[in-house]
Amino acid sequence: MFAKIAWGNVRKSISDFGIYFLTVVLGVTVFYAFNATADMDVASAIESRALLTQAIRFATVLVTIVLTFLILYANSFLIRRRKREFGLYLALGMRTSQVALIAVLETVMVGAASVACGLGVGWLFSQALVNVAANIYNTGAVPGLVGFSLTSIVRTLVVFGALFILSSLMNAVSVSRTTLIDLMKANRTNQEMKLRSLPLSVVLFAVAVSLIGVAYKLLLDTGLNFTSPSFLASTVIVCVGTWLFFYSISGFLLRFIQSFKGVYLSGLNMFTLRQINSRINGATATMTMVCMTLFFALICVCGGIGITTALNSSLQRTTAFDATLTTQWGIYHDGFKQTADENQVAAAEAGNWDMKAYLDGRLAEEGQMRLDSLTSSVRQLDTWIDPENPLTFGKTDELAGDELPRVAGVEMGPSYKEGGVPFIKLSEVNAVRAQIGREPLELKPGTCLAISDTDYTAGYFKLLADKGAAIEVGSTKLTVDRSLNEALATEFMPLQTGAIVIPDEALPETAVRLTTSLNLMRADGVNEKALMDSFKFFDSEETAERWAASMIATREAVQEQGFGINGIVAFLAIYIGFALTIACAGILAIQQLTEASDNADRYRMLRRLGVAEGSIGRSLGVQVAVYFLFPLALAVCHTACALNVVDDLVKLFGIFNLETTALIAAAAFIATYGVYALLTWIGARSLTSERSEGASA
Repeated sequence: MFAKIAWGNVRKSISDFGIYFLTVVLGVTVFYAFNATADMDVASAIESRALLTQAIRFATVLVTIVLTFLILYANSFLIRRRKREFGLYLALGMRTSQVALIAVLETVMVGAASVACGLGVGWLFSQALVNVAANIYNTGAVPGLVGFSLTSIVRTLVVFGALFILSSLMNAVSVSRTTLIDLMKANRTNQEMKLRSLPLSVVLFAVAVSLIGVAYKLLLDTGLNFTSPSFLASTVIVCVGTWLFFYSISGFLLRFIQSFKGVYLSGLNMFTLRQINSRINGATATMTMVCMTLFFALICVCGGIGITTALNSSLQRTTAFDATLTTQWGIYHDGFKQTADENQVAAAEAGNWDMKAYLDGRLAEEGQMRLDSLTSSVRQLDTWIDPENPLTFGKTDELAGDELPRVAGVEMGPSYKEGGVPFIKLSEVNAVRAQIGREPLELKPGTCLAISDTDYTAGYFKLLADKGAAIEVGSTKLTVDRSLNEALATEFMPLQTGAIVIPDEALPETAVRLTTSLNLMRADGVNEKALMDSFKFFDSEETAERWAASMIATREAVQEQGFGINGIVAFLAIYIGFALTIACAGILAIQQLTEASDNADRYRMLRRLGVAEGSIGRSLGVQVAVYFLFPLALAVCHTACALNVVDDLVKLFGIFNLETTALIAAAAFIATYGVYALLTWIGARSLTSERSEGASA
């Protein structure tokens, strides 16, 4: 009998359960899809899958906390709406335990239906998500449909089952502790309309906008320097400014529209504005929290997608060679500093700095095949600095007529000016370019060219070329006639912030080596494992008289690391961002429905005064739109400012297409927000409809 009553209640109150149902469905969808993708075999061939799985598991804990709060919050709205009905059951003679049982059964029914729908939608979502993962990890599209992940289904059922048990217990306690008179009067307790001083609201609004502007200026000037007092100040000021903005916006908006009498006195505009004023006044803290949470979610999504795009761009450029072995001999920063052992330098000098010859000798000692058998081509490339007349970034700033940090849009300390810009021989550059089928470069007499493999310095060296800067190389001057943005080695990260390619004969006699790189292209039938096994002795190379220790980077290793980072960043950004968006939209929706329920008498009065249903519906639509759009609009403003700073970080990874990223993020947010806003409007109309009035009478 109780199950039948509970089922009938659910059917009759389907509009009340709409937001709760949607919230659980979306929560289950996101929870299952991301966990299922981590369990699938799309990335099983690479070690970074374990990191992705760990990252998703960690994010799942955060998402579970968010969803727990949201579901309990949505459940409290349902109980509040149903209290008068539960009171009627008690008045008819039911025991409190029986009423509590009905509430529990309703929660179980709606929960079971929403979880079933969520798993179905989650499975469909996982089909797209697994192909996104395959694209990120460069494993190709997944053929056909991917089946259900039993592990993820069990995990989803356990987590949401626990949430529903907790919700049921809270419902039972809430009903059992509330007196009959409180239950019967629940629908008659309306929120008091609060009206603040309108002139004061206008002044406070101006102060809020000023504070937010100051916070933006501090953030843009400081950048992502988390230890800076200015960064902390900008964070505090923007939070205070945001709170003050919502504290004052309703009064400011009311005063602003009152100045347009034709608009203010038209139709239900006066009533609508008063309702908006009351709602925002009573939810200043909530609106502030939602705005800042949406801001964080937008930054997660935009920054995550931006870093992923940048990393993919960099990977295509920095994995042209099958493998690169790099030896560091020294660094230049306010003077040349040798990093290799003196004996190692002497040994390399005795061997005419021929890295291939050294490797062949060591391979022979280890009983391995020589490089001619392992590779189809081997080319060496050295970078040089002239300690007698070094080219530094301080000098290139003077030649460019601008500073690297400003052109690159990246925060740097003043010490960057002391860093050296190395020279590279043209013949060696052409040799490594020929390995990957690129045309040789030519230099006109008296010229040189600038080259870098990092996107954030590309514009800087292009500026040098555009200005035709004359660089001192030894006792001669060479004019920079063009710039290139390409990698001359396979690297885990783009490291060549800039170098000058010069004619071989122009290299000064006083120049010293900074690095030696050996680019390898594998021979047919030699895979990466065989090549790496041949160089295992590098891991234990400790003899001081030998060549200095070298770093080995293979195309597969670099791509695996890069794709692993891409996957983790992209998935976490979307996962956390989407979960936070659902939470924010759900909170706003529930508050709007609560307000509509509390103010049902006002809409009843409007109908008695002869106001048409269409006008009431439009008024509710405007209220819902304003309530949803205000925190989103301010969050977008915060994000637009912060992305200028985040852009500095992303540029370290490669190109960041802000427009594309913003459009992708906007589409996802608008879709989620739009569904919640539409259902909120439908629910609000139902709660304030004539049918609802009759039911409440």
